[in-house]
Amino acid sequence: MGSYLKSRSVTAFADDLLLISTGVEGTVVETEVNQALEIITNWGRLNKLNFAPQKTQTMLFTKKMKFHTPRLNMNGQPLLYCESMKILGLTLDRNLSFMKHIAQVSKRAVNLYKLISRTARAKFPTFPYPGYYPYHIRGSGGANHPVCSQCMGR
Repeated sequence: MGSYLKSRSVTAFADDLLLISTGVEGTVVETEVNQALEIITNWGRLNKLNFAPQKTQTMLFTKKMKFHTPRLNMNGQPLLYCESMKILGLTLDRNLSFMKHIAQVSKRAVNLYKLISRTARAKFPTFPYPGYYPYHIRGSGGANHPVCSQCMGR
């Protein structure tokens, strides 16, 4: 499959496939990507793999104000464009701003902090005032200590 896709980049990881194509003209990119998708789906059929067009995500990165949006097809079905996608844990958006990724990572960090905080409170409850740590000293050495006197009923 790699010999057919010299002007494009194809990366496979587990059950995911990433196809990247670059170009100046949207019509050229459309033709190249549609040819690549056809090669990939034919390769999949030969290897008894089915690619689902409804699960396929497509995204266009451009800084141009006016551009031709490539019409991409897989198995005769048009592919829809998405605003963001997750690739190996990194969320990419159309503008490559990474704001959505930062928001997701921050939310995960806050939730993890809350979980750790709840767990710590359950194991180490708060005390009536700062600096108050009840302790028990058993034996003759601590018998005169006020905490031990209270605990031992003296």
